[in-house]
Amino acid sequence: QVPSIYGGQINDILLTSLALTLTSWTGETSLLIDLESYGRFTEDLDLSRTVGWFTCLYPVCLSINTDSPVSQQVREIKNQLQSVPHGGLSYGLLRYLNHQKELAITPAIGFNYLGQLDKSQSDEFRRIPSPAANQAPNNQQLHQIDINSWVEAGEFSVEWTFSPGSHQSETIQ
Repeated sequence: QVPSIYGGQINDILLTSLALTLTSWTGETSLLIDLESYGRFTEDLDLSRTVGWFTCLYPVCLSINTDSPVSQQVREIKNQLQSVPHGGLSYGLLRYLNHQKELAITPAIGFNYLGQLDKSQSDEFRRIPSPAANQAPNNQQLHQIDINSWVEAGEFSVEWTFSPGSHQSETIQ
């Protein structure tokens, strides 16, 4: 219900909250994060022979005016997210297909809103309870802090994983 009150999507609200929390903690007015989004990007592609879904991971710098009312902060974040070309898809194309090394930015924080998991029409998707426990011990974490959030059985959940080194990680729910 919160997104409709502020005229935004759930990501707008969650990322406004994250920006407010981290900017108050760091004293900065902007926050660089990797934002993960997913879905089928266009109806023009024949994806009938694909398995799974596409994800898109791209850096975004969120600036927030902490003196503004919350409704204005949500609008600012919403506008910043809407200004990302092609929902971040073009970043991956430029960085990986054209080998654009100047685009090789890896923020310390990764964020992903998985959606409302219990609204699924089938059992196609199941969240693994602890991502850190299901990874190879020599797997290098991409971010120092990974934040995953979702709604399941009417309950909002946030799980974050802190990886101070390349092989250590700790998951907190």
